[in-house]
Amino acid sequence: MYGNYDGKNSLRNNIPLLFDLYIGVNLWKTVNISDPSSRFTYEAITVTLGDFVSVCLIRTGSWIPFISLLELRPLKSTLYPAASSSSNIVFSARRNFGEKTDKIIRYPDDPHDRIWKPLTNTANLISTTSIVRNYQTDLFEAPSAVMQTATTTAGINDTIEFYWDSEISNVGPYYYANLFICELEDLSGKDVREIDIYVGGVLWFEHFRPPYLMSAYVYSISELEHLDRYQFTLKVSKNSTRPPIINAVEVYSLQTIGDAAMTNIGDAEAMLAIKAGYKVKKNWAGDPCAPKQYVWDGVTCSNGGSDSRIIALNLSSSGLVGLVSTSFSSLTAITSLDLSYNNLSGKIPDSLADISSLHVLNLTGNCITEIPESLKKKESLTLRFDNNSDTCNGSNSPTGDSPTPATKKKLTTTIIIVISVVPAILLVVLVLIVWRIIRKHPAGNHEVVQAPSETRQFNVDHGGNQMSPGNHQFNLDHKDSQLPSESRQFMYTELENITKKFSHTLGKGGFGTVFHGSLEDGIEVAVKMCSLSSEQAPTFFLAEVENLSKVRHKNLVSLVGYCTDRGCMAVVYEYMPLGSLEDHLTGKAGNSRALSWAERLQIVLDAAQDVL
Repeated sequence: MYGNYDGKNSLRNNIPLLFDLYIGVNLWKTVNISDPSSRFTYEAITVTLGDFVSVCLIRTGSWIPFISLLELRPLKSTLYPAASSSSNIVFSARRNFGEKTDKIIRYPDDPHDRIWKPLTNTANLISTTSIVRNYQTDLFEAPSAVMQTATTTAGINDTIEFYWDSEISNVGPYYYANLFICELEDLSGKDVREIDIYVGGVLWFEHFRPPYLMSAYVYSISELEHLDRYQFTLKVSKNSTRPPIINAVEVYSLQTIGDAAMTNIGDAEAMLAIKAGYKVKKNWAGDPCAPKQYVWDGVTCSNGGSDSRIIALNLSSSGLVGLVSTSFSSLTAITSLDLSYNNLSGKIPDSLADISSLHVLNLTGNCITEIPESLKKKESLTLRFDNNSDTCNGSNSPTGDSPTPATKKKLTTTIIIVISVVPAILLVVLVLIVWRIIRKHPAGNHEVVQAPSETRQFNVDHGGNQMSPGNHQFNLDHKDSQLPSESRQFMYTELENITKKFSHTLGKGGFGTVFHGSLEDGIEVAVKMCSLSSEQAPTFFLAEVENLSKVRHKNLVSLVGYCTDRGCMAVVYEYMPLGSLEDHLTGKAGNSRALSWAERLQIVLDAAQDVL
């Protein structure tokens, strides 16, 4: 909240205050503050690739960025599977239906400390004091305190409606939605509650029967078709004897990680250690190499590849004091290192000689006492060094004058917050970053729009990002399996690039066509595009991905990843270049002989044992 904290009354003449938020090297959100007394909240989920994550506020105009509160929460890797190394989740709304008061539910009622804001309405509410439990494979784990209340309708043929308006009228963002629905009444006899869900008048999910006192949900696995207004309608199916209900809803978008290549983790950690060890007073904030317009002063990075490497580092006249840090040796792709005209002393680490790419090392104007023989004998290295250790008296300039500070590169103002993540949990968590520039009176946050008497209609639009979507044909019930987060999640455009727009067909199976492809690192893969014409396709797709993610065996093809983007279902396997199983059984696989019966039996036994 701006609140005129700086006394400048910056929000004058209806000119908004704008600046950008970044997670690492990727734009998260452009903050647009138009009211000094309103609070603004931004929330995202990102997958950490190292033991730290950076959150940046970047000045884009005449106003200086500011922040009121930053919160960080770790998540289990099984939650919110849409978050991946290629996509962040950006939330738009999270609403708790059925709450009678203005109570906001968060920790400790929600162990993950998500913020559930109420959609208050005093009519047609049902609740229970019994605990609502989560399934073991629950992808979202809505808390019992949220699921214990719900809104319903007075008549069985009445409908529940809620909506949000698209932030952009013609293109994106593309929304996803999680609808949480739990049966709170112990139905007896022939009583049935069965719900059909519509989006924009089109059937999205049908015949949903919420389980009793178990947290259930219908969710998007691909984006909803773009609409100016996303209108959800819940009505009963023909078999239902009870009216529709809903407990809560989440709305979010997927933010694809851009082309900016993040700095290699080893290089980034080395630079942070150098920065902290020498208390470097430079404009070093965020990722050292990306975005390109914010590369750290004195740092030169490589272009291309899956990550950026630091290839040159110029710290001349930077006020460095003490021993030469061994962290420089972790910059294993560096070609030029300039440490001239500082107050460095002692022995140069032997490990610098192990950097095969290092061609220039400038140590002029320091108080170095010893150069390792391994560096002196390195033929590919140009070593610049003046032996002034006998006369070093605090001045490190060749003329005895104070060193001239390195010219500072003028950059757009950047504020950086670096958050450490406990290394022991890195491989099993997602990081939930809850950015709260708190909003006190969000437009429409709690608005209840009264539709005709037979309809209960709610506006969940909060004036910012909104809900994301999914193709209703392929939404999977919560009781089905979950997709493995440890496997790579491909975007549809990635599959197009990998397969060169599906140009090379390897074969066809009962549930789809298999195409040849190559990953960024040249590894060949087989991409099976599951046919969407079969009603069983989602079931077989999930089973295949789950089973292959759990099994590793030399006689079983390995799972590389999967895709659920744009309504497609695809499985990416390792490529077997020596022919099919049939070829090996019949001896047609190149010049190889047919497998003997003993070999066949042994393969079957080994594979079965591994699966069991």
